[in-house]
Amino acid sequence: MDRELLLKEIEHVFGLERGFYPYNKLPSTISYAIYTYGSNDIKDIIAFVDLSEDLDASEGIIFSDDALYFELNQKGMFKYKDITSLKLTKDHNKYTGYINNLCVTHKYIQDNMFMQLLSYITDISITAEMNDYEKIAYLSTCILDDLYNEQYEDLTLTDEQKTKVNYFYNELDRIHQYVNNDYYIGLEALCPEMVLFFDDLGIDSEEFDKLYVIYENMSKKQDEAMDQAKEYYNKMMDDYYKGDTKMLDQMKETMSRMGIREEDFYGKSPSEVEDLLCEKLGITKEQFKLIKKKLGL
Repeated sequence: MDRELLLKEIEHVFGLERGFYPYNKLPSTISYAIYTYGSNDIKDIIAFVDLSEDLDASEGIIFSDDALYFELNQKGMFKYKDITSLKLTKDHNKYTGYINNLCVTHKYIQDNMFMQLLSYITDISITAEMNDYEKIAYLSTCILDDLYNEQYEDLTLTDEQKTKVNYFYNELDRIHQYVNNDYYIGLEALCPEMVLFFDDLGIDSEEFDKLYVIYENMSKKQDEAMDQAKEYYNKMMDDYYKGDTKMLDQMKETMSRMGIREEDFYGKSPSEVEDLLCEKLGITKEQFKLIKKKLGL
C-alpha cells in the first residue's frame, strides 16, 4: 500500500484527535510507546496516535508499514496480513470495534471510523452486529428511505401516507435522544405502528421480512408477560371475592410505598391520571402505551 495514501487515511480518522503525529513529526515520547507496547522490530513507522490523558504515550496506536501496535484497554499487536475479521457492534449511539474478535475500543476512538480505516488497509469487509432494538431502528429507516425516494415499484404514496412517513422519521429522531432503557422502550412501542403501516402498504422486501420477525418475537414475549400479569390479577380478585384479601392487601401496601393513593386521582382527567401513574411508577408514556394496548384499553 502506498505510504502517503495510508498516512492520509490515518490522518482522516485521527487527525483531529488529541495527539496525531505523522512519520516526519514523531514526538520524543515515541520511544516510550515503542518500548511499552511496540517492538524493536518495527521497521517503518507511518504514524503515531497518542490517546493518553496526559499525552505521555502511555496509551495509543503505532501504525507501521505492515502492522499496528497498541495500548488501548489492553496491549496488542496485529500484522495487517493476519487480520481475518473486522466487526462493529452498536448499542444505541455507541459503536464497539473488534479485530479478530478482540475488542479494541477506547474513549478517544470513533470505533466505526477506526474499523473503516482497517477495512481500507486490509480490504476486509466489516461485519455489523446489532441487537433487535438497533435492528428495528436500522431496518425501519431503510424502508422509510426507500418509501421517501420512491424505490418501490407500483407504489405511489398519498399525501396522508407521506405525512405518516415523516411522522415516523420524527419519532425515530426523538427516540434516538433517549438514554438507557427509555431508548429501547421507545423503539418497542413504535415498532408495531410502523409494521402495521408497512404491511398495509404491501411492502415486499428483505428489510420488512426481518423487521416483521423481530416484531412477532417481541409481541410474543409481551403477550407472555401480560398473560402472567393477568393471571396474577385474576387470582388476586378471585381470592378477594372468596374472603382472602392477602394478595390485594399486599398490592395496596406496595402501591402505598410507591406513593400512589386513591384520593390522588379524584377530579383528574384521563390524561392527568396517566401522567400521575407514569410519574409514580417511574415509567414513560411509551411504556404506559404498551401496557394499555396489551390490556385492550
